Amino acid sequence: MNESLLSRLQSATGPSRELDAEIALANGWTYEKRHSGRPRGGDAHPYWRKPGVTDWYMREANGPPRYTESIAATLTLAEVRRLTIDWVLGTATIMTDSGTYTGSAKTAENALLIAIERAKEDSKP
Repeated sequence: MNESLLSRLQSATGPSRELDAEIALANGWTYEKRHSGRPRGGDAHPYWRKPGVTDWYMREANGPPRYTESIAATLTLAEVRRLTIDWVLGTATIMTDSGTYTGSAKTAENALLIAIERAKEDSKP
């Protein structure tokens, strides 16, 4: 995940489907807009594909997971051994096999996303 996206997560004041889509794309999701071949256009909805799926796209009616709205969805992005959210300070701290990581943001979900993405960056070879 790039620094621009992390910066926008820090400043976001609530859930954002646009950020959810960018997070999904940064974590291996792909999407395709299909065209019907008709002169008036095609299907305007994207077809999302989960990471690791290569043979077909499935139309996800609600798009990618709601990472900026749900701590449960956010936790699917990494194996977290321990999670602490201190909302007095606006931080989330996670412990993984590779260390302890902290994120700060205006929502608990976004602080957790930042901590997870820092852990994932640190674990890359």
